[in-house]
Amino acid sequence: MASVMVRATVSVPAALQNGQVVCSQVSAPSVQVAQKSKPVFVVAKHNCRLFSEERRIQSRFSSQALGARGVRRQPSSVASSRAELAEDADNGNVIEVTSAEEMARQLEEAGDRMVVVDISTRTCGPCKLIYPKVVKMSVEYPDVLFLKINGDIDNGTRTLMREWGVKAVPNFRFFLNGKLIHSHSGAKEDELRAHFLTHYVKTLNVSAQ
Repeated sequence: MASVMVRATVSVPAALQNGQVVCSQVSAPSVQVAQKSKPVFVVAKHNCRLFSEERRIQSRFSSQALGARGVRRQPSSVASSRAELAEDADNGNVIEVTSAEEMARQLEEAGDRMVVVDISTRTCGPCKLIYPKVVKMSVEYPDVLFLKINGDIDNGTRTLMREWGVKAVPNFRFFLNGKLIHSHSGAKEDELRAHFLTHYVKTLNVSAQ
């Protein structure tokens, strides 16, 4: 009985033959069967490496996409502790407060400094979007005390949010000499900066007198 020879041929674009990497369709291998007693031929090694690398990249991106969808389905599992939050973000000069007692102490020790409090929750998307802007402002205005509190950490922070009457987050509160001078909710940076500058300039005018 005669042996069967199988030859696999691949159509390679001219650009690839010239050493260029292009995104194009490669024709499916064609199979030729002949009644000859010769060894099996395979596609050239460099083409095999290219196809293998392409499959590896596609597999990697597919895994990343599935992982991202998994994160969106379970937002509460992301940064589930204060330690993880500290590792995931650069806090600049923002101090995280975890209790009503600590908040009262920070406001008292601030003295004549203006205090900006960012009230958020760990599962709030807009809170996460605006927080890097708050961090940037804390670096730009080192003479202002920036505080952050996550209202869903424990019963203490939840109680503080209830006492302050916070109904929407992110909520920003400005204090001066321990007294509330401004409050607003929303994740718009221009709105936050406008309110901040209005009261910050007033503190500069008072200190200059």
